[in-house]
Amino acid sequence: MSNRYTTKETVSPTGRPRFIIRGRRPNGVPGAKQINSTITAKKDQDRAAVKAEAEEKIRELLLEDAQFQTMRKPKPTVLSSEQIEDAEFATRLLAQKGIDSKLSEIVELGIKEWRPCDVPAILSECKLLYFGHREKLGRYDDGSGCSGISSVIERLGEFAGGDCDLNTLRPSDVSEFFKSPLFANERQWAQAKRLSTFFNFLIKRPDQTSDVRQPLMSFNPAFEIAAEMKTMYSKAPKIKIWNIRQVERNLALTEKHYGGECATYMALTLFAGIRPDVKDGEITKISSLDYNSATLSIELDDTKTKIPRQIDVSPNLAVWLDVYGMDPVMPPWGTWKWQTFRTKCEWSPDVTRHSCISYWLQMHKKEEPRAIYMFGNGDKIRNKHYRRKVTDEDAERFWNIVPAKAKGTMLQFTA
Repeated sequence: MSNRYTTKETVSPTGRPRFIIRGRRPNGVPGAKQINSTITAKKDQDRAAVKAEAEEKIRELLLEDAQFQTMRKPKPTVLSSEQIEDAEFATRLLAQKGIDSKLSEIVELGIKEWRPCDVPAILSECKLLYFGHREKLGRYDDGSGCSGISSVIERLGEFAGGDCDLNTLRPSDVSEFFKSPLFANERQWAQAKRLSTFFNFLIKRPDQTSDVRQPLMSFNPAFEIAAEMKTMYSKAPKIKIWNIRQVERNLALTEKHYGGECATYMALTLFAGIRPDVKDGEITKISSLDYNSATLSIELDDTKTKIPRQIDVSPNLAVWLDVYGMDPVMPPWGTWKWQTFRTKCEWSPDVTRHSCISYWLQMHKKEEPRAIYMFGNGDKIRNKHYRRKVTDEDAERFWNIVPAKAKGTMLQFTA
């Protein structure tokens, strides 16, 4: 839930549970700026029920805020001299043709009425196209409701109907959709982002070749809703680092899980700090050609920051790559397999990368400037999140972990 509105639990003079909602509306929202609302339990109403009522009130406030931010009038746009000349020319041309209408009205009509093609974007048909494309990419969620994206599209079908033409949807409709009883969770901004991704697919049509692409939508009605909701709902993720016992346990689990199919993936993300996202992270763009066993280095060209990095391969990582190889770097797992593995490992976002940087900084105190080229983050980030998070003893233990198949291997690792 957003930090914009908070609840305080008290007890009424009659002994009934009571929740007080406090907060401040965003600038520009009509009505009272300060929120100070009290919800007291009615007769035979327990604490859980009145708490749920208070949380529902907060959700309504947040959705009203998001809707206002989306529907508010845009700021005036300053036109260049060339644009003004074009507008004047268009106005004279319309007058010559006897069209009695303002240029702004014609432009607005064109924006509202324009469609990318004559075929309507029917939800049920667009859903099949979208999940067919995801299946080709190895994302096997098939729209059955078992994943986040399929779940939100299923609920959109319940809200608008499977035969709904998506080109008729407006931001206000999307706002009402997320305000409906179909959503009872507190992460609606994440659901809005997934819906926005679906609409973007229909606009860009990456499933078609570049010379025959035919968009099914011209406008994304969820884009601004998702952006506004994210600013109100989302919180900065807390950086988590595995302690040395978790590292050893999870590596042992990795070697046993499906015969060690993801051991290379785990070793590269944990001992080289490569971003581990299995959909579009840096690890998905690396291959055996990027690893030079002679110089013990990895050249990472396709990075998140678009700046190539050179990563030093530690002696123990070299052993992992020698035992498990880099073909393939990642197993072709579906969503369910990855979720199962991560649940067992107590996974949090980028945890292997965060752990790697922390253990590396602790082991290489005299070589810290090298971290810029190794991991691609600045001094502020390192000082805030990674410095002095582990002990010297644990760092030395970390950089000497080798696969079970290579037990007894002697490493000559020095800082």
